[in-house]
Amino acid sequence: MPECPALQILPFSVIRDPLDRLLLAMINHLDRDCPKGIAQIPGAQPFFLVAIETTKNCYEAIRWLTADIPKDQSPPLDLCLAAPPLVRMLADLLFTVVFLGEDLPKRVVWYHKSGWRELKEECCEAGRCFLR
Repeated sequence: MPECPALQILPFSVIRDPLDRLLLAMINHLDRDCPKGIAQIPGAQPFFLVAIETTKNCYEAIRWLTADIPKDQSPPLDLCLAAPPLVRMLADLLFTVVFLGEDLPKRVVWYHKSGWRELKEECCEAGRCFLR
């Protein structure tokens, strides 16, 4: 019977710094030198900036929650259960970006209008209708 190969572990430090630099570069590029194709579409640049910032925050939270190195203040172990919903949120965000990217000029407007409509419906149902 053949032996199983020894478990090989990829040190996170190999990919940590490139991932950190990539996220920061994407944020800076969209904020400072937004591509013309995106900058010309009303609402597209803010959407992508929020999407990238959300991705960065979730990534950092998951990284902190699931790290196996000692920390000054270690979180309770059951906080690691928060990682799967965060990963699900990142997947939803990815699907939203792909969906909008199929027809960005039309779908980004639709996306913002649907968010406004939902906010208005929620506020009016709660008796706080200050939106027109």
